[in-house]
Amino acid sequence: MRAVRPAATLLLVVTAALVGAAGAAAGAPVDPAAIAAAALAAGCPVELALLFGHARQARMRDAKLRAEACFLDFVELTWPVIEPGQPFVRGRVQEAIALHLEAVTAGRITKLLCNVPPGSTKSLLVNVFWAAWEWGPKGRPDLRYMSWSYSPDLTLEHNDLCRKIIKSEIYQRFWGERFRLDESSDAKGFYRNDKGGWRRSSSIKGAATGFRADRLIFDDPHNVKDADSTASL
Repeated sequence: MRAVRPAATLLLVVTAALVGAAGAAAGAPVDPAAIAAAALAAGCPVELALLFGHARQARMRDAKLRAEACFLDFVELTWPVIEPGQPFVRGRVQEAIALHLEAVTAGRITKLLCNVPPGSTKSLLVNVFWAAWEWGPKGRPDLRYMSWSYSPDLTLEHNDLCRKIIKSEIYQRFWGERFRLDESSDAKGFYRNDKGGWRRSSSIKGAATGFRADRLIFDDPHNVKDADSTASL
């Protein structure tokens, strides 16, 4: 039987890797074990074949660890869940907001005021991604959030987007074992988990007393159109 030359072996391995990458890009399921088996059958060393088999698992593990350590890495990881057609823009404003939110999570800041230009993703970072990050990646599903806005529809939307992230496949794969949403209270305006945490949304003129939350979030408390109105103030 004719022996496979090293160059031919390398070609077969590279071809297998390219086929796997193309399949992943096209959305087709790729079996790392099958790629590893093909590489091994082509005469590839066992160590390299195992590397092909575990490459995807290693990338997933690294992505999980980065998301747990850095808030913006978590945002980038889960951003496609709520904005599949728009890329996440990571700039200085987003970095500043994220660093301050991380400080709140760590207990170094107890009161935070964010004044940034419109379109800086402040609302999404503070009122959507942050709670999901603290509940799962940071292991604090006991935290309770109360959020207000001038518009009840706005807070409802943000509450729902946070819930959408929590229910997403990537979130459940990485942190689904840390808590479960309570099906008996799984609504846009209010939902809770099995570890004592909950999220409730309201408007500035809505309910505020009677709830004991760990995070009080006032996101756009007044409409900019009424900012100079004495009656509205």
